[in-house]
Amino acid sequence: MKEGPKFSLKRIAALIPVIILMIVVGLSYDYYFDLNDDVLMKDILSGTYSSEPLAHNMQMLWPLCAPVTLLYRMVPHVSWYGIMLVGFQYASLYVIIDGISKICSEKTNELSDPKKWFFKPQFARPVVYFISMLVIASLMFTHLIYVQYTVTVAMMSGAAAVRFFNADTSGSLKESLKAFCPGIVIIVLAFNLRTEMMLLMLPFVGAVLVYKLSFEEKIFKNGMLKKYIYALLLILLFMFIFWYIDSMAYGTPGWRAFRNMFDSRTILYDYSVPPPYEGNESFYDMAGLTPEEAVLFENYNYGIDPRIDDRMMRAVATHAKYSGKNDRSFSDKLKDKIRIYIYEITHLNDTPGTDHPWNMVALILYVSCALVMIFGKDIFGLWRIVALFAGRSAIWLYMLMGERTPDRITHSLYFMEITVLMILFMALLQRSDLTGDKRIKTVIMAATAALLCAGICIIIPGRKEASYQAAYREQVNAPYIELYEYMAGDTEKMFLIDTYSSVSYSEKMFDDIAFVSKANSNVLGGWAATSPIEKDKLAAYGIEDMGSGLLSDNVLFCKKTDSDAGWMKDYYSSIGIDVTMEKEKTIADTFELIRVKKVEN
Repeated sequence: MKEGPKFSLKRIAALIPVIILMIVVGLSYDYYFDLNDDVLMKDILSGTYSSEPLAHNMQMLWPLCAPVTLLYRMVPHVSWYGIMLVGFQYASLYVIIDGISKICSEKTNELSDPKKWFFKPQFARPVVYFISMLVIASLMFTHLIYVQYTVTVAMMSGAAAVRFFNADTSGSLKESLKAFCPGIVIIVLAFNLRTEMMLLMLPFVGAVLVYKLSFEEKIFKNGMLKKYIYALLLILLFMFIFWYIDSMAYGTPGWRAFRNMFDSRTILYDYSVPPPYEGNESFYDMAGLTPEEAVLFENYNYGIDPRIDDRMMRAVATHAKYSGKNDRSFSDKLKDKIRIYIYEITHLNDTPGTDHPWNMVALILYVSCALVMIFGKDIFGLWRIVALFAGRSAIWLYMLMGERTPDRITHSLYFMEITVLMILFMALLQRSDLTGDKRIKTVIMAATAALLCAGICIIIPGRKEASYQAAYREQVNAPYIELYEYMAGDTEKMFLIDTYSSVSYSEKMFDDIAFVSKANSNVLGGWAATSPIEKDKLAAYGIEDMGSGLLSDNVLFCKKTDSDAGWMKDYYSSIGIDVTMEKEKTIADTFELIRVKKVEN
């Protein structure tokens, strides 16, 4: 009973640095949605997309969207989605750092040895907390400012892994499952936030559970193995339940057709390149698509053509995925990707396109874990880092073979790997019998010094990069803000925007512009194109489809001044309609509002 209040005070004290970091980051840089994907997700949930908060935002699972939408309905002018993402990130940061620092100060019989100076809680925990905070916050600095739900899921996965490792499994099955519950809840939340990313992180979480099980004294006694199996089954059960609820929420024919189109669109634009008409004439002719429609796939404005449905999208995506596959064998491609993989993990410099400084921190931790096991005469224990490296290599090669490695995914993979290594390193030290040995002390001091130096070396350029990005985004966003405010002020018209003219915008989370209505504007493509909510939004302005709608008196076309719109005339000409394009207004010297008129013969 006496430990309760003391424990709580320690936890509150440990939370203070994280809160300070959150406030400093917010005041110094503001918080941004990193990509326009998150902006559109927020717009759908908040009601700025269609004047009504909707739970079908298509990227998150419906069970998580529903309560967020309810909050927007109850208190409209609060950035609930932004609060959720930022809250998840900093809560995860706290759980990870506090949990890792807790590992080294666990009370066991071994810690009574006064020679084990590193494990004295009054020394070890503050040092580990500070080093962990410095390293993780330095690595994630720009991601804490420019927030993306993919990275948020990775941070939540790291938090779940720490909670799993620190769970007390010494009690009964019921008590052990209760101890696993916080980790399970975090996993399920992350699964609802972005399913694919949580599944990608799951092998790392599984590695932590295997590590924890390997440290148990009696794996096959007292139902110990059963506790871990039940925990895993609970994770899978809750994932299935929430996936099933989501599938029911999107169970209508319209949503099913859209989801098929969404999956094909992902293959086409995220993992392939839309094939041009030239060189693919036979395919497009067989698919019943004209050269002008092929251009619509290339410029991402396929939403203008009502003929392009989920079946056509799937045909184009399949052709893009498999065309040219015979040019190179799988083994040749794999060899190239292995060379790229080796380059990425071994280059410890600031060469653009490499994974520095993430690989540097991971390397320090791999070497530190190996040395502790070697000096601790636990050679057999090396299987832990060998298995981790083999698993991460398989995941990385899978991503490289799919040629889908944006920073938000690669950094997330490194973040999870580094979290697992930090857990393992602290666990190995806590359980070592040779912490009084000079070699182990040397490893501890060297690893601590290396991580400290790494954190300092990372935070300085990280702050510089964050400042540069803040200034750049302010400059890029300025004309978008003027455009959206202008469109919101002219509610009698619908504005249809060229897709690639809309992608540079990254909105501030907690700014007034976040609540400017976009109910009378829509892009001509993108991942929400042809969705039921888009169709309902257009129907409110009497628009059946965007192709015919552009010819209406109350609809204007919007594009950047430096982009060509000749494709639009060509498209209408291909369906037997001659049009003129008259510029009505220029906004911020960046955007043109154009009236498209049908030429009467």
